[in-house]
Amino acid sequence: MKKALILIGLLAPVALHAATVYSDTTTDTGGTVFYSTGPFVQIGDRIALAGTDREATAASAQFFAGAGSGTFDATLRFFNVGSPVGSQIGSSFTVTGNSITSGNVAVVNWVSLGNLVLPTNVIFTVSVSNLSAGLDLGLTMFEPVTIGSSSNQFFITSTNGTTFLQSSQGNSQDNLYFSLTAVTTSGIPEPGTMLLTLLGIPVIALARKRFR
Repeated sequence: MKKALILIGLLAPVALHAATVYSDTTTDTGGTVFYSTGPFVQIGDRIALAGTDREATAASAQFFAGAGSGTFDATLRFFNVGSPVGSQIGSSFTVTGNSITSGNVAVVNWVSLGNLVLPTNVIFTVSVSNLSAGLDLGLTMFEPVTIGSSSNQFFITSTNGTTFLQSSQGNSQDNLYFSLTAVTTSGIPEPGTMLLTLLGIPVIALARKRFR
């Protein structure tokens, strides 16, 4: 019975540690890409993730209000790399009712990405909706990337949500404020395997009792 208890302990859920796999949040270049410029419906960037953790758990982006104050919703999406953007990966993630005041910044945090599995090279985009009247928003530019990597020669924009372009400010500072954390589940038994093992424990215990 002692061996069975040990086995159950080994099969107990493993606490997963989230690691930062991309970060560009240290130095503000003073640049902003405004949604009204395109006008853009999505703004983002192509990034390469550090480490090996690929199940995304949380992310953040920073907004600047060039005019107006109020609230807005922010939606995060991930895409495969294409020409320049490929198919969307998984679902969209929206945080509603974010507040910002004119001339100031606000960091939006997506705290639950559902362990979305991402490739090492991936594209993220952020869109906004339900803006208060008069609110002119943009995403802030930061340089350099401290975890992971991204070209500072372009960022990603879309005016219609289906066609994407590589855009640039022309100053080699084309990285957006963005951070991403992820976990790995390698080495954890599949739920079905765990269940079969647990069902076998009473049989082992009974056989041992009969043998005695």
